[in-house]
Amino acid sequence: MADVIRRIEQSQLGECLEVIHRSFAPVAGQFHLTPLNCPTYTAFITLERLIFESGNGVEFYGIYDGTELVGVVGLDRRENEVQIKHLCVLPEKQNMNFGTRLMEYAAREAAKMGYRRISAGIIDENERLKKFYMRRGYTEIEKRSFTHLPFVVCYMVKE
Repeated sequence: MADVIRRIEQSQLGECLEVIHRSFAPVAGQFHLTPLNCPTYTAFITLERLIFESGNGVEFYGIYDGTELVGVVGLDRRENEVQIKHLCVLPEKQNMNFGTRLMEYAAREAAKMGYRRISAGIIDENERLKKFYMRRGYTEIEKRSFTHLPFVVCYMVKE
């Protein structure tokens, strides 16, 4: 596979946003999430929010199939861990190892930064995504409900 992963610069966040929206739209549909009942869900994220995150320490990386951006992952450095944000691959490019490559890259980048723990928060009912993380060494550590979210969040970590 002739794909490459590289850092997404702030000027490329518009392209990144399009991939995020297209990738998260099917999940929003599956779980009946809308901008009204879940405005903070990643499928509805704004360019302003991505710019804010980028300016506040989240490093975005994209995986390219040739010249086409097909997947994104954000790494948010916390006190004792790196949190995975907005991990996604275009629906038509899923099951082609792009997500796995992004996860492996994220783990290497976290290690380079000196972190030994990576975490992610996902929709608890999303069994497909949960299995994806578990196959890559993540374990479920906590489930939490939030008043502003119409789903339970499952927190997963890899040490």
